[in-house]
Amino acid sequence: MSPRSYICLLGILFICHTAYDAAAKNRKISLRKAIATRLVNVRAKARGGTGEKALILDVTSNSRDTLSINIEPALMFKPDDSTRQPLVTQGDEILVLNACEEKTIALDAYCGNSGAYCPKRGGRYTFSRQLDTTLVSVLRYAKSNDMPICLKQGAVWTFTNEHPLRSVYSPQYPVASENLIKYIAKKRKMDVPTYYSGYATDTSGQRPMVRRGEETLYVNMNWTAQQGSKKIYVSVYRADGTLHKRVENNIVSDKYGSAVVVRFDTRRDQAGKYIIRLHDDMNTTLQEKTVMLSMEPGM
Repeated sequence: MSPRSYICLLGILFICHTAYDAAAKNRKISLRKAIATRLVNVRAKARGGTGEKALILDVTSNSRDTLSINIEPALMFKPDDSTRQPLVTQGDEILVLNACEEKTIALDAYCGNSGAYCPKRGGRYTFSRQLDTTLVSVLRYAKSNDMPICLKQGAVWTFTNEHPLRSVYSPQYPVASENLIKYIAKKRKMDVPTYYSGYATDTSGQRPMVRRGEETLYVNMNWTAQQGSKKIYVSVYRADGTLHKRVENNIVSDKYGSAVVVRFDTRRDQAGKYIIRLHDDMNTTLQEKTVMLSMEPGM
């Protein structure tokens, strides 16, 4: 080979090597695929509890490339201790790793088995799988609309434990609850409930996180400024027409709107049919709803 040909060959090899390096700097991959192809090693542990920064990942690259890793929604990590809840990622976080680099990232994550105990701080976890694609959409909707942690948690349990759709509710965020429930109902082709239920929860880690049979039932009675500025009342009647209770000006507001929240306690209020009327001081009915109060767990 002539000197000139040799120099040309070296130039071609240099160009190819440079092009490879440039491509390597922009390799994008999902965490799920990176784990499956062993491009990364992941060690996971719980911070304790659910929601904000509940899952901590130590991720080590096994690649010579720079990896831009998309941590997807609805990735389930199972605990080494089977009495504890698995954790499900909120997702849509990006982690960039240089060749053979290790980084730690704390992720928002939600409990994935309501019958198990609350995650223990420092408890070890292992990646299991990605859950339902509909849950992926729900978590993205909840994140983009800045939904409260309690509603995101309730939404996850409707997928992992088949909790009723009406349990995705918080009396502190009545309108946000309605919005998220309607979104889930549309995605899953389910009926939108007319009333809601809340479970008693235990985060001590000493017993199952959700206590069934102690539900509180909630009814949102919606009122807007366009309906007038008179004093607002809610009257609750039994099936025979007798007054059960009256709620005055119990208006709860969140950034999505306002509602009068009516509560029933399944341990104290008698089972049966109730008629709820939202009315003004002229006794003009603005809204009316009928509910059936049951003593059955998971109503």
